[in-house]
Parts: sequence; structure tokens; C-alpha cells
Amino acid sequence: MLADSGKAADKVTGGRGVPTSQVLDELLRQLRPRVCQDADLDPQTLIDWLGRQLGVEIALVDRAGKVEMSTARLAPNILSGLQLVLTQLSSGQMAAAASQVGGFHVRCEALGRQVPRPVLVGGSPLPLTREALALASHVGAMIEVLRRVRQADDLALRCQQAATRLRLAVFTALMAGEPTLARRMTAGAVPPLLDAERLRIHLLRCPPSDRGRLIDAYQDASGYHGRGLMVRCPVYDHHLICLLPMDHDGDSVDGGLAAPLRALVRDNPHYALGISAPVPLPATAQAYDQARHALAVAGHTPERVADYHARPPLAGLLPRRQALAWAHAFLEPIREAPGSPSTSPAWP
Repeated sequence: MLADSGKAADKVTGGRGVPTSQVLDELLRQLRPRVCQDADLDPQTLIDWLGRQLGVEIALVDRAGKVEMSTARLAPNILSGLQLVLTQLSSGQMAAAASQVGGFHVRCEALGRQVPRPVLVGGSPLPLTREALALASHVGAMIEVLRRVRQADDLALRCQQAATRLRLAVFTALMAGEPTLARRMTAGAVPPLLDAERLRIHLLRCPPSDRGRLIDAYQDASGYHGRGLMVRCPVYDHHLICLLPMDHDGDSVDGGLAAPLRALVRDNPHYALGISAPVPLPATAQAYDQARHALAVAGHTPERVADYHARPPLAGLLPRRQALAWAHAFLEPIREAPGSPSTSPAWP
């Protein structure tokens, strides 16, 4: 960064005479616990560490020209005299620049390649050695990597949230009996579930904190779950709604979700599973109601899994005209029995 203060020392040293190899080892020791524990790597920590190692005041100026973070004792007048240089660095006209502001030797270096670029600024009463400047440049590159990782994580989180909202919207449309509306919502990325004629709902009861983990575990790159769809229940925090398409023979074609759901219940004593009968897509609300009733039954069974087996009313299964003719013929003798009102209204 800053101009050399003389010939390079025989031993590679930092701003305080610490061998740079040892400084780099210390930097790795600072980072390793956070990487291993998947903790948030804070650029401020690196800036403070670099300032302590080199005895330099450091600032990271963002793409808008504002100080994003800095060491505690950075003098404001250092940056006030660098506006033109900072603009040229941020816009990509230069990669690095050295200057002197008051009694400070200042070195600025642009980070990354995306314009406008952030700029790492270091100021010290004495010029730094070449090795110290190389260390500062190395840490600056690491800071930019951390910034880009954060941006990627933020983008991934926003995509995940959008996928969650879309899945819930599809489920809501199906509950309203509107599969066509659900397809329109997903134009360009229609989930395979919406191409099925029938579906079955698996309603999983589990701890609320497990729902997100399960959804992520079975989610594919499109934001769906193979041929199925997993949705957090918007009403009950401990319910995970799983919509599985069915083939013409009543077998699941969900790509393998049914078996893992049963295995989850088998391996977790706090889980239970209610399974609806196969229904057409517009009858999703009926399937959900069936799965809810089955889940209530599942909680009282050793396996904690129950399928919906309702007995439909007989009148709904018989042809109406033939059923009425048979009923008239079967009950006709009663009309002639003693005590039967002769003026009884005609049967339907």
C-alpha cells in the first residue's frame, strides 16, 4: 500500500516488527473457530485486528462514499481530503493510490471488481513496510470476500422466502378449489403437483422448529419438493402440510416423500401423521379436512399413523331412481298395516 520505507527487512515483518508468517497464522486462528462453527464472519473484526497488528487506523468506505466501518480512533480529517481519490478508486479508474494528509501517510485500495467498488483506507504517522502493506491488502481481499458471501446469503434468503410465499399461495388456491389459478401463479415454473389429476394430503404433526428443517431437507432447486409440495400450516404451528400427487391406481407418485414421512414418525415419538383419501385437485380442502381427522386418530394409535377411512352415506352410493323404487316396493305393506294413517302424505 504506502510507499516503501526502505529496503525490505531480512525477516518478513509487519508494522510492529511481528513476522508476517506469524501474523497470517494468527489471522487464520481468528477465522477458524467462526468457520468451523458456521458463525457470522464480521469484517469489523478483521479491520480491528489489522489495525492492532499494524498500528494503523483503518476505514472501509462503501460504494456510496460513506464510512461503513473503521477502527475506533480514525481521524475524520484523513478522509475529508481524499474525496477525489476515493471517487476515482470507487469508479474503477485506479486500483490503489498513496497520499499524505496532514501528518498521516495514507494508502487507499479498491476492493473487488464490481463498480462502484468499496475502498480500504489506512492511515499512519509513519510509512509502512512493503510487507505490512501486503498484509493490509491481503486482509482487504478477505473483507471483500466476506462482503460478497453476505450478499450471496442475503440473496439466497430472499429467494427462499419468495419460494415459501409461492408454495403457500399455491396451497391456498387449491384449498379454494382453483387449480387453474394456482397454475397461473406459477407461470414458467409450474410444480409437477399441478399436472396431477388427484392428490393425497399427508398432515404431519411435529415440533414447530422442525418444520423449516424438513422443508429445506426435501426441497429441490426449483423451490418445490420433487412432485410433492410441503407447506407450513398457516393456522397450526405444529402442522406440516404435504401434498402428494396420485396416479390412476391410487399409488403415490410424489417421488419418494410418502415413505420418508412414515419413517420420520416411526423414528420420532413426538411425531404423528394423518393421511387423506385420494381426491381431485379441486377437492384439496376436502382432503385437508380428511387428513386432519386422520391425524386426530393417529395420536391414539401405536404407530401414530392413520389413513382416512370414512364410510360414505348409503344414499350417496345408490342410484336415486332405482333406490326410490326399491324403497317404495319394500315399504308398501306397511301402508296397509292397522293404525297406519290413510291420509299420510305421498312418499317422495
